[in-house]
Amino acid sequence: QEQSLTLEELRHANEALARAMRVKSDFLATMSHELRTPLNAVIGLSGFLLDSPTERLSPRARQALETMRSSGTHLLLLLNDILDMARLDAGRMGFTGEAIDPIPLVRGCVATMLPLVGDKPVELSFEADGLVSPVRADPQRLRQVLLNLLSNAVKFTDRGRVVVRARNDADGAVIEVEDTGIGIAPDEQVHIFEEFHQVKTGDARPYGGTGLGLALSRRMARAMGGELTFRSERDVGSTFTVRLPRAEQAPAGVSA
Repeated sequence: QEQSLTLEELRHANEALARAMRVKSDFLATMSHELRTPLNAVIGLSGFLLDSPTERLSPRARQALETMRSSGTHLLLLLNDILDMARLDAGRMGFTGEAIDPIPLVRGCVATMLPLVGDKPVELSFEADGLVSPVRADPQRLRQVLLNLLSNAVKFTDRGRVVVRARNDADGAVIEVEDTGIGIAPDEQVHIFEEFHQVKTGDARPYGGTGLGLALSRRMARAMGGELTFRSERDVGSTFTVRLPRAEQAPAGVSA
């Protein structure tokens, strides 16, 4: 009898926890959406004024608008991460299982990241080990995962290189993002995929970020039937590895 009461109490507690999680996820999703609309207006209007050839802006006004646009963009990225996490928690993020050729997608992600390198003495490159098999994945979510990994690699690498490699393995394809950046200390590695966790750098450099990118990336990789792992050494660099299942058929427009 006592065991039955305990089980019933646990069941009610689990149901209450599930309801609270749904309420939290719904609230975050709603608030993120409501905040994104005015933020997009702020970013768009400030960009319009900055890029307009007819506006005669003083240096002070231009600097203020540039700060407004960059701050709004940063906040929008944070809200997008929170919204994606809320959708995942609520089970509302859909994933397609398309057969895709990963090479063009990876090349596009590398090209997108080139401006982020800027003037830093960092070489960003892509290498493919032979003919890489088509994979089963959601192209939009895979692109999001790779851009997250590349953004971190470039951000935490002050000099050296960031190399993206693609190759086959026994079950599908592997995409690695390797950098020669600051690396991750052993005591930090156990927390690296936790939500809102940010790597302690040991100095005063403001790397920024939301602390959600890696948590989102791993959950997305798993939702596509793959996995995200890493290895890292402090002051040497890190390598993040995305494993994806092989597609059973060739991508559309590509002969088998």
